[in-house]
Amino acid sequence: MTHIIGIGEWLISGKPEDVITTYALGSCVALIALCRKKHIGAMAHIALPNSTIDPEKAKNQPAYFADLAVPIILEAFQKQGIQPKEIEIKLVGGAQMLDPNGIFDIGRRNVLEIKKLLWQNMLAPVAEDVGGSISRTVSLSIGEGIVLVSSQNKKYEL
Repeated sequence: MTHIIGIGEWLISGKPEDVITTYALGSCVALIALCRKKHIGAMAHIALPNSTIDPEKAKNQPAYFADLAVPIILEAFQKQGIQPKEIEIKLVGGAQMLDPNGIFDIGRRNVLEIKKLLWQNMLAPVAEDVGGSISRTVSLSIGEGIVLVSSQNKKYEL
């Protein structure tokens, strides 16, 4: 079954037949986490680096913010009995969109905040497709452990 997640949403699945997809990642970042051994995967569509900017939104949609989404994903894996060293992380997105002079630099700040939080948990991405100025769509096939990225009429495995 295909599950679509939107901005600020996240999902974890232990069903090998599931596919998690998110569309149109500009400055947003898809945090993809996978435990191949147990066929458990998760994805969060993160829009902003820090939740202090909007405490109300943080309460209602914590995965909107990197500082809350990373712990949510890691705790969800921990509840499944999965140690951090068993988790494979991939990042997609973080482009510089609608900000040609890099004034806000949201994409880069999102990627840096996610990586900082991962490093604090002794994790680092095994693959990433971040930066640039293009929008991306990404899918995680839980059972196959495959991450497919689509952008500008190209489709490739990450």
